[in-house]
Amino acid sequence: MTRAKDPAGPATPVEKATKQVQLLTLIQRQNGATAPEIIEATGWLPHTIRAAVTALRKRGHDIYNERVDGVGRYRVVDGPDA
Repeated sequence: MTRAKDPAGPATPVEKATKQVQLLTLIQRQNGATAPEIIEATGWLPHTIRAAVTALRKRGHDIYNERVDGVGRYRVVDGPDA
């Protein structure tokens, strides 16, 4: 018995990286996103957030990490709203 091929085919990199896409969407907002906001959206631990931000930086995104009133916030500064 043979198995039928999946009509959708293999997942594209965007489909595989849904949490990375969520992260990028969050930090592209005008005010960026705090670590607790990212944790709530992705379920990641803080060290995973830092690693994902580093990966985005290696891909060429200019990401700024600022601390206001003791709360850290990640924000992309290379987008159209920068």
